[in-house]
Amino acid sequence: MTAINAVHTGAKMVAPGRAETIRQLRSIARADRLARVEERVAQVEEVDGGAHTPGATPEQSP
Repeated sequence: MTAINAVHTGAKMVAPGRAETIRQLRSIARADRLARVEERVAQVEEVDGGAHTPGATPEQSP
């Protein structure tokens, strides 16, 4: 979207990524993606018991 906006702005046109409709659609898509990632992370943590928690030492892992 940044590249598209830059080309439009350079051509003295309205950048489509600044339109509220586009911003809302991108926000919804981002929220959906984040929810899927959070769900997957929870599944992985459930399976491995948190053994791959960043920064955890073997003593801290269950």
